[in-house]
Amino acid sequence: MAQESVSTWCNVRDVSYEIISSLNNLPDTTIEFRLHPNSTHHQIWIDAESGHIQDQTQLQIPSLTTVEIDQQELFDETDRFDQKISQILPPSLHLHPDQLLKLVCEILSKLLNYSSSAFTSAKNKRWRVSVDLHIVTICRSVLVEEEHMVPAAQPVIEALKEETVKSNSDSNCCTICLDDFHAGSCVTRMPCSHVFHHQCIVRWLSYSHYCPECRFEMPTEK
Repeated sequence: MAQESVSTWCNVRDVSYEIISSLNNLPDTTIEFRLHPNSTHHQIWIDAESGHIQDQTQLQIPSLTTVEIDQQELFDETDRFDQKISQILPPSLHLHPDQLLKLVCEILSKLLNYSSSAFTSAKNKRWRVSVDLHIVTICRSVLVEEEHMVPAAQPVIEALKEETVKSNSDSNCCTICLDDFHAGSCVTRMPCSHVFHHQCIVRWLSYSHYCPECRFEMPTEK
C-alpha cells in the first residue's frame, strides 16, 4: 500500500507591464496583477520504490483572477501584498508562507529591475502587470512502512558547485522543470555530469539522493 506525498514550488520566469489608462481623477497609481497566459504547471509523478519518473504533464494555467494593488500596498504593506498575490494563484495550489514570500520577492525584484522608478514616478495611472509563473509539483508514492524518500546529505548538497550559463542553448534543458538553460541562468553540475538549474536540483536532493536522470547515488546522512 502506498500514500502520496506532494511538494510544490514556483519560479517567476518573467514579469511584464503596460499602462492601460491615464486619468486625472485617479487618486494614485493603481496596479492590476494577473497571471500571464504562458504560465505553466508541471506535474511529476515519482515512484518511491524505484525513484523513477512514472509520468509528467505540463499544462497552461488559466488566468482566472485579477487583483488591484495600490502604490502603498506594493512598497509599504507587504502583508497585504502577499495576500493579494496569493489570489491570482490556482485555488488548488497550497504554498507554505515562506514559499509565498519568496514568490512575492521574485515578482518585486523582476518588476523593479525593468523599471525601478516607473511606479514611484508615474502618477494617476493604471498599470497591468502579467506574471509568467512556472509551478512544479512533485507527487511521490510513499510506501506506508517508509516515512519518506532518503535525501542527500546536507553538506553534500551545499558543496555542489554553481555555474553560470554563458549562452542560450536550444538543445539542453533542465529535466526537472523542463525549462531551457538561458544565458545567465544559475546551474549545477552533478558528479555524474548531468546539469540542472541550481534551485531545481537542490530541492530535488532534499527529497531524493538519486540523480533524476541516471540514478547516480549521492551520499546520505545515514
